Amino acid sequence: MKTKECYQHLSQLLSSQENAVTATVVGSKGSTPREPGAKMLIRSDGTIEGTIGGGCGEADVIEVAKQMLGRGKDEFELLQVDLTENALESSDRICGGIMEIAVECWTHPVDGLDLLTGEATPNAVRVLPVSSSDPSDLIVFTPEKKTGNRDLDHNCELALQEKMSHSSSIGRTKENHRHFFEYVAGEHTLVICGAGHIAQPLAQLGKLLDYRIVVVDDRPTFASSDRFPDADLLLSHSFQHSLSKINIDRNTAAVMVTRGHRYDEFCLRSLLNSPAGYLGVLGSRRRVRAVFHDLIDEGYTEKQLSRIFAPIGIDIGAQTPAEIAVSIMAELIALKRGQLGGHMKTNIPSPRR
Repeated sequence: MKTKECYQHLSQLLSSQENAVTATVVGSKGSTPREPGAKMLIRSDGTIEGTIGGGCGEADVIEVAKQMLGRGKDEFELLQVDLTENALESSDRICGGIMEIAVECWTHPVDGLDLLTGEATPNAVRVLPVSSSDPSDLIVFTPEKKTGNRDLDHNCELALQEKMSHSSSIGRTKENHRHFFEYVAGEHTLVICGAGHIAQPLAQLGKLLDYRIVVVDDRPTFASSDRFPDADLLLSHSFQHSLSKINIDRNTAAVMVTRGHRYDEFCLRSLLNSPAGYLGVLGSRRRVRAVFHDLIDEGYTEKQLSRIFAPIGIDIGAQTPAEIAVSIMAELIALKRGQLGGHMKTNIPSPRR
């Protein structure tokens, strides 16, 4: 469950006068099933949305949440979930670390919650004083709205820059001044320029990975709901006109999989000066060179073109449309997570005979 989606659902429940509990991983040691920032929502009827890893540890958190909901008041509790005990009981378990979980009971709408849920704020950071917190006192940082505390603002800016939640100690006494800086990403949009064979599995994978899907093509018969049932928006005018109608921000990834380099250039002219976080062009190195050559002749600089990922994707030897779509989405995941991509395999020595 995405963090922003969790807060949106929480806001809806509170507006309907239904209490709810959020459980957030704010720290971990050793091998744990989820990373800091993972979040779960527990409703008053006991149903849950999202997960912090499953298993006995999650069950313990749910039990605490039910007790809070039974008391019906704003509460905060910091839990230490020791997975090493469960790991010893079952040799099949792969996780044996310790997770720190912030469990919060919410009973009414809170000022500042709209900054975590509204579409007008692409990215935000919630500052959670881990040692002692009150859900009714919500501290939220956005690029337009700072906290006023230099140390807090510095950590918030770091979370926005790295697109990752983290903990940090503020002040002299670590135990009393530890904060969790929760990165709340806005909606991520995948703009697919070109509605051919590769675009179809690309849209399916993008939707599976929680992207808002926008498909652009100047052929209405191609950019159709029959071919793209997962698309949130289909635009079938000229590429330039359609792209001018899209709200593009740093959470936007634009992928050019058009039917020819001339159309790639149409799209790039509209996107190169945009704040899009990712621009990728499909094609051979020869095709990419032709596109870059034409754009440089038009006055675009090498610095402007250097932000383009071309040829697009991670090299997995992809050949079919579906494989190429996997390669493209793998690159987007790697960039989002700050990874280079590559094999996770490690050579394990053979047991001694």
